[in-house]
Amino acid sequence: MSTLKYTSTETAELGVSTSICMETNNSLGNKTLTEYEQFTKLQSILIALFAGILAVLTLGGNLLVMISFGINKKLRILNNYFLVSLSVADSAIGLISMPLYTVYVVLGYWPFSSLLCDLWLSMDYVMTYSSALHLVIICVDRYFSVKKPLTYRAYRTFKNVLRMIISVWVISSLLWIPLIFAMPYIEGERTVPETDCYIQFLHSNAYVTITTHVLAYWLPVFIMIAFYQRVYSAAIEHAAFKSKYACRAEIPDSKATNNCRGKLDIHASINSTVTTINGVSDRKGGKPHPDREGDKAARTLTAIPLAFIITWTPYHVNVIISCFCTNCVPNAVYHIGMYKSK
Repeated sequence: MSTLKYTSTETAELGVSTSICMETNNSLGNKTLTEYEQFTKLQSILIALFAGILAVLTLGGNLLVMISFGINKKLRILNNYFLVSLSVADSAIGLISMPLYTVYVVLGYWPFSSLLCDLWLSMDYVMTYSSALHLVIICVDRYFSVKKPLTYRAYRTFKNVLRMIISVWVISSLLWIPLIFAMPYIEGERTVPETDCYIQFLHSNAYVTITTHVLAYWLPVFIMIAFYQRVYSAAIEHAAFKSKYACRAEIPDSKATNNCRGKLDIHASINSTVTTINGVSDRKGGKPHPDREGDKAARTLTAIPLAFIITWTPYHVNVIISCFCTNCVPNAVYHIGMYKSK
């Protein structure tokens, strides 16, 4: 069973919009994907099958989100516009980025033109970086929905939500597309071999690559964690206040009211608060079900950022390690981590 062996420049990555760290020419010299040993036929089939399943699941799941949003008017609330825009980015990754990356890995070289390489890298980096920014604006949106519910509700119109979504796409596009296409002209030549596909300005400087990873992943993660911690703290305060006066209104008897105060269910109140944040409403016979609504909303509040952190962290840890120790991360671990991040 043959195995891949890194001997030089970074491979073009897919789902994380960053490149594997490369030491400078003075330390390790240049690497090229064409110097990789080829996979066996069985290995190639298994890799293609595994990647194909991931691509189908990625594309299928996000298409279901968009279709559900389109045919169900009840889902067309402002919160869900962020999720639909996020699904567009992830769908493009499953439809284009993952299949092309799989071809690149299985063959051991880039079989297409340099123009298609730059287009693929641009689309890949824009889509994946925009995914991270979408998660950031979602958590910021939820924070202000809890912290300043009255003033933010007046600001949070369809036009302003649309502006936030457009800003995510514009920032991602301006950050990557000009650099990818302009760098060969800035440096006077294209240094990426025709059989390779990676971003030229990242191929020889590990510190630039680390900076890119920090901006594309670690900074958004820290922002999300900070804001979600504040969301939870604000929800506790708001929920305690809301539950206290709800008990007083529902149980006028003084003894019952005292019992209600003494046995305040903070967890249920937090869930109710989160339900309000997310705009979730599930009524039957005109009566709300706060416990069921709250549990669902609380899961929604944490599911997306938690999934983001779990799936993206292994790959980015591998990249940081590879910047200083190229042989410390096995190829299989690297590729699995990268596919998980897609």
